[in-house]
Amino acid sequence: MAKNHCRYRYLITFVLSDEAAQEESPLIGEVKRIGAATMVVCNRAIPELRRKSDLLIVLGLAEPEFVRLAITTIPAQLLGLTVGLCKGLNPDLPRNLTRAVVLAANGEFAHRRAP
Repeated sequence: MAKNHCRYRYLITFVLSDEAAQEESPLIGEVKRIGAATMVVCNRAIPELRRKSDLLIVLGLAEPEFVRLAITTIPAQLLGLTVGLCKGLNPDLPRNLTRAVVLAANGEFAHRRAP
């Protein structure tokens, strides 16, 4: 039996496309079985998602899928920032980051810098 590394204190967030919701739904159930809480953000919820999600956010937007991605990016980044801050992490000094690659304005490689 594999050791369970997930606890209910972990929130696993899924942002599902309309096309992939049916295929990704079993993964949500598996994550719940190993002990994590699940938050699902989707445009339309299939019944299986309603059963498997601890928190389900249904957007119900008429915009095309590529536009919905832009709409959900900022709240997802804010969620990650908030979780990190609640854990006492500093987003400006990430652990285990030893080097950063900086690109020039034209997209060319400019230099490396240590954090």
